[in-house]
Amino acid sequence: MSRKTGFTANTQKVISKAKELINHEQAGIRYSSLVRMISDALPDIPVAGIVNALTQFKRQLPKDYYLPVRGIYRNVSFKSEADSLADRPANSPPVSYHVVLTKAKQLIDAAPAGKRYSELVRELSAFFPQIRPKTIEGALHTLREQLPDTYYLPVRGVYRNTKFRDAEELAARTSPIRPSTSIQKTKEEAFYKAFADWLVNELEEATQAIPLGGKRFKDKWGTPDVIAVREPKRSDLIRPPTEIISAELKIDVMDLITAFGQCCSYKLFSHKSYLVVPRSASDEDKSCLDSLTRIFGIGLIFFSSDRPSQPQFEIRSRASREEPDMFYVNKYLLLIKDRFGW
Repeated sequence: MSRKTGFTANTQKVISKAKELINHEQAGIRYSSLVRMISDALPDIPVAGIVNALTQFKRQLPKDYYLPVRGIYRNVSFKSEADSLADRPANSPPVSYHVVLTKAKQLIDAAPAGKRYSELVRELSAFFPQIRPKTIEGALHTLREQLPDTYYLPVRGVYRNTKFRDAEELAARTSPIRPSTSIQKTKEEAFYKAFADWLVNELEEATQAIPLGGKRFKDKWGTPDVIAVREPKRSDLIRPPTEIISAELKIDVMDLITAFGQCCSYKLFSHKSYLVVPRSASDEDKSCLDSLTRIFGIGLIFFSSDRPSQPQFEIRSRASREEPDMFYVNKYLLLIKDRFGW
């Protein structure tokens, strides 16, 4: 036994190892984690001995260590990274919140596309194993409720630094207008037949679908890329009325707003209207379209725009059925009745 401290050799070993571990963790180490880590490092010392040694360590806490919150041991050299509890109002969040928020902001600042809430929770939990998950979630809730001016949510659940948004807006203002090309159109048309077949066989939204596109309807309201009909089947006990389904497909993510407007105009003569957009579109664009299509009752579908042979169409939301203007239904279908064999 040491005469200077009154500690046994095992107690000194435990305290020495505890200091070593604490000195390497900027956020500090929770008591339970400390017991587990010391037990792994010193398997010859019983857990009861480790607990007893840490109790003595806490009672005679050296000036180089402190407890930022109950149950967490931390080196004072890291104290500058978070406000001292003594300097904070009594109703302020605990220091651990500020440690988590500081790291969360660092992660967001390093992600041009932004960070999803679930990604932040996972990465922060890995970085701060000694901090309870509910504390991390509470800190992120504080970030969302008191969002600083330098951060924003481009879509639900995604945190992003405004410097990336400002850079995109500047690039959009200064970049030249990109002319459309016939090659782009040809590539788009390569998906029409595949989507028509998918609409009938996979989605079962129609009984017959045909690729259309071009300017078959010969007016400013546009022509759908795919138009389909759903007719009653002989096996139907109650025969529903015939429905017209229209779809607009785009492979160019710069044309998504135009495509949405076209889908709205197709409701003039269609019971249902679908918007088919590239899966590669930005999360912000897809989130906006998801909300808009639900508001206007338009169906939304994602697909792989770089693989004509395997477009992998995926339904995000089905179109709602609405009554079109029968004058326009007959006007436009008269132009393509031969395509349906009518």
